[in-house]
Amino acid sequence: MQAVIFDMDGTLIDSEPIWKEAEKQVFSSIGVEVTDKLSSQTVSMTTRQVTEFWYSHFPWSGKSLDQVENEVVERVAELISEDGVALEGVHVILNFFQNKKL
Repeated sequence: MQAVIFDMDGTLIDSEPIWKEAEKQVFSSIGVEVTDKLSSQTVSMTTRQVTEFWYSHFPWSGKSLDQVENEVVERVAELISEDGVALEGVHVILNFFQNKKL
């Protein structure tokens, strides 16, 4: 074995609340009324599906779906940098793999 690959979502950090916050910020900024009830329907969707979902409920103008989708992804990255916290044991396992030169 030469490498180890992790899916960050739910493995290294609990990113679901970060995704929800980024979506709320971005979609609200373009006039979407983000409610908890509607937001709960998007939990297992891809970013594209979430963007299409909100557009179907609150169509906006001025920005393409691609632009809005990219803004969500960029905001998630910012929030992870600012507030992301590693799950318990993550640093231990990463150090283990680093010591094994993986």
